[in-house]
Amino acid sequence: MKKLVLTVRVKKIFYSFSLLVFLVLSKIPSYAQVQPSCTNMGFESGNFTGWIGTGGTSAITCGAAAALYPVYTPGTAGLPSVHHTIMNGGTDPCGGFPCVSPLGNFSVRMGEGTVNGFGGADMQQTFMVSTSNANFLYYYAVVIQDANSPPHPPNEQPFFLAEIYDQYGNLIPCGNHLVVGGPGIPGYTLSTTCFTDVYYKPWTAVSADLTPYIGTSVTIKFIVGDCCKGGHYAYAYVDAKCSPVITMVNDTICQGQSTVITAASGYSSYQWSTGGTGPSITVSPGATTTYSVTLGNVAGTCQSVVPVTVHVLPILPLQVTPVNANCSACNGSATLTPLSGNYSYIWSTGQTTLSVTGLCPGTYTVLANSSTGCNSTATVTITSGGSITTATTQTNATCAVPGSATVTTSGGTTPYTYLWSNGQTASTASNLSAGSYSVIITDANGCSSTQAVIITGTLFPIAQFSTNPVCLGTPTQFTDQSTGSPTSWSWDFGDGNTATQQSPSHTFAAAGTYSVTLIVTNANGCPDTITIPVTVDPIPIAAFSPFSVCFNNAIPFTDNSTGNPTQWLWDFGDGTSSTQQNPSHTYSAPGTYTTSLIISTANGCKDTINQVMNINPLPNPNFSSPPVCIGNPSLFTDLSSIATGSINGWSWNFGEQSSSSNISTLQNPSHTYSQGGTYTVILTVTSDSGCQGTIMIPVNVVNKPVAAFSVPNQCLNTVSVFTDNSTGNPTTWDWNFGDGSPNVTQQNPSHTYLATGTYTVTLIVSSVAGCNDTTVNPVTIYPIPIPLFKADTVCAGNPSSFTDLSYMPNGNITSWLWDFGDGTSTSSAQNPIHTYASSGNFNVTLTVTSNNGCVNSLVVNTTVYPWPKANFCVVPDKAPTDNPVFNFCDLWSSDVVQWNWNFGDNSSDDNTSTDPVHSYSAQVTGNDFYSFTVCLNVQNQYGCWDTICKKVEIIPEFTFYIPNTFTPNSDLNNEVFFGKGRGIKEYNIWLFDRWGNQIWDCHHADKNTNWDNQGQDGLSSYCKWDGV
Repeated sequence: MKKLVLTVRVKKIFYSFSLLVFLVLSKIPSYAQVQPSCTNMGFESGNFTGWIGTGGTSAITCGAAAALYPVYTPGTAGLPSVHHTIMNGGTDPCGGFPCVSPLGNFSVRMGEGTVNGFGGADMQQTFMVSTSNANFLYYYAVVIQDANSPPHPPNEQPFFLAEIYDQYGNLIPCGNHLVVGGPGIPGYTLSTTCFTDVYYKPWTAVSADLTPYIGTSVTIKFIVGDCCKGGHYAYAYVDAKCSPVITMVNDTICQGQSTVITAASGYSSYQWSTGGTGPSITVSPGATTTYSVTLGNVAGTCQSVVPVTVHVLPILPLQVTPVNANCSACNGSATLTPLSGNYSYIWSTGQTTLSVTGLCPGTYTVLANSSTGCNSTATVTITSGGSITTATTQTNATCAVPGSATVTTSGGTTPYTYLWSNGQTASTASNLSAGSYSVIITDANGCSSTQAVIITGTLFPIAQFSTNPVCLGTPTQFTDQSTGSPTSWSWDFGDGNTATQQSPSHTFAAAGTYSVTLIVTNANGCPDTITIPVTVDPIPIAAFSPFSVCFNNAIPFTDNSTGNPTQWLWDFGDGTSSTQQNPSHTYSAPGTYTTSLIISTANGCKDTINQVMNINPLPNPNFSSPPVCIGNPSLFTDLSSIATGSINGWSWNFGEQSSSSNISTLQNPSHTYSQGGTYTVILTVTSDSGCQGTIMIPVNVVNKPVAAFSVPNQCLNTVSVFTDNSTGNPTTWDWNFGDGSPNVTQQNPSHTYLATGTYTVTLIVSSVAGCNDTTVNPVTIYPIPIPLFKADTVCAGNPSSFTDLSYMPNGNITSWLWDFGDGTSTSSAQNPIHTYASSGNFNVTLTVTSNNGCVNSLVVNTTVYPWPKANFCVVPDKAPTDNPVFNFCDLWSSDVVQWNWNFGDNSSDDNTSTDPVHSYSAQVTGNDFYSFTVCLNVQNQYGCWDTICKKVEIIPEFTFYIPNTFTPNSDLNNEVFFGKGRGIKEYNIWLFDRWGNQIWDCHHADKNTNWDNQGQDGLSSYCKWDGV
């Protein structure tokens, strides 16, 4: 146990806390550092980066007898050290195995090799466990000498130890390995090349599944130690690697694909949920499936069960619809039904659309690319029906018998269709005269083939003619179009009339359809006949009805024509037209218009009719009704007009539905409304042609206004503000203020009364319709107080009394406010007293307020006089008792006009002059000290005075005599030394010899003190003195 002391300073106050920290030093050394991930675990950087360790010792004490291996003590020096060697090749001298593991290019040898001693080595790394490094794999190879001379117990034997700890220092059992020297170590081989009893084990892999510790740190630790007696050795090779516990080629696959799941190496056994027992399995699930593997640990009985999920994405089937090619051409197509989701498509033709065209017969592939990578494919085959093969046979024509031709078809796709150049549609064309013919054969796929046939023999003419459509009464022109060189023509018009001209004309007597026959004959006498129906169209009859309508109304024109017209052309007579059979038209202005209708049949037969349309003007409704007051009838004056014709009807709706008289047919009616407001009045007028016009106009019925106003009572000379409170929307105001002043018409006027009293104010208000109302209210004008006061005339610093003299004609003064003009303070007393600190002129303001709140002020200038400044001088300031006379001089201010002296001795000497002289001889006797207080009182022209007092002193005369020699020789002359004088009360004296030695002193000496030089052997002396 290690005790730590923590000192905390908070706001300059210190507290000490004792914190007990228990360190398991044998588990996780204090110098361990947590790596964020496995760092240089396999020493592939060729150094010890990421690792910590020391070269330690196996303790000489060897530890307790029951211990599994000797006590190991870490050293203090870190990596690298002589106990740690980076290996990058070679073989071990004792075991002959490679010094580098299969994991990589480097490993570390721990220990001093075959050197005996008490040495050892430790090495460790701490890192955070994550899914990417949850499998810790280490390889170890150990060479160890059995300490058997004599046989050593385990706590003395050389050893190798591999351990894994969690972040709390708890041992993780899976992955640990301990080997201790001894005879016949299981799994170890006796060396044949090294010293006696040396065993070795080549590289062995151990894996530990650290998945339960993801998110925390673990510590990997290796220790190797010699025999604690110093006579046997051990050393080890280590290499390591971090990896995921499970790896997969793909954790997400498409349907039908497979993936390989691989567990980390270094486990003693693998048992997959599929039954597999190797490190890897290959799976191809049809849907998302979770597999598991049970991992057996080499270093112990630990087992890990690790789940792993393979996600399977579906592959959706594609549906393709083909359209086969025709006639072996490249005109086939295919259409793909789109899949739901994010797909793109590409055909083997390179096209990227859902539909592809221009396909030749063949097989095509389409690929649907999914954003998931699970792509779908489909193939489609485009076929063709093949080519058509034809053969023809014919029979040539004679003059009496026409020829024929037959086509025989094979290939292609049945059935076949035929189209001959003369319009026949069978495989055999008959009644053919000499000439060239062709036939088009088409199969079921639209493939076609064309064959030509020439019919020989005597040529027949071919009868043919044309006519122009005609209307009854118009000649029909017949135009011969026969071929084969006819030389004669015989026409039968079907109405009993005939003709022999080549292209005759004929006028039919009646409308109808006639069968007209033409017989043509050539020079060889071969005839041909043709009959064609010819139609003679009847003449149509145009008809429609005239109208008389009101302006702005649409006229519905109705076609009453006969003779089956197919076209109509209307001209409405106002510059507009229509081709409808039954149009509707609205004229833009009243008036009379001639409308024409031209009709045509399908053969162009026409007829025309004109009719007159009367468009009657609309009346223009209008009326007036001025606003009225409620209770008065509203008068309605008709103002309607019309362009032509007259108005003969009026219909009024007064907008008051509840009234029994809401309707009127008079031209100029009246109506009395029951309530005020705005009413919508509707007037409809009717003309003599029945046309109507309507207008709606609002009519105002005005409620009577209610006059009201307010005005506060005021003090005289104050503006009275009148506030209109009337209702009913008045528009004019007439004010009479009751004092004889002119009336005013403002809504909210102001007025100043010139005298006090109560006035009767009248307000007359009027509304839009002239409705008015009157109200009368009194207003009182209060008198204002009259401020007046007097003030004392004073000197600065003296209190001044102010006396109120204010008054009122009527009422009472209830408050006073004084402003003394010196910026100090105010007073609300009626008769205040105020002291001015300095002299000057001050504007004193008195503001008085009456019981009605009327206020008035008075400003009066008052003077405060200054004080004079008293001062004087005295010469001398001290006088001797033998001449106690003083001169006084003037030092006062220039405004002094009167002086009064008091010399302090009750004398009646001159005491009113400016510079008096005064003697105190009558009062001074002897040599004593005297003191008198002199006071001067001065006064200026304003009666203000000032006093000053000063002291004068009278002192006795002062003299002192000290002899410089005396003769103490007993002749009675100058026998003693003493001082004497005037005005001396006492003194101090010191006497010294010529060498500065004090020979006598006396303090507080007086006139009776002397010295006779006794005991000084006649030595001459001198003295130093100070007098008081």
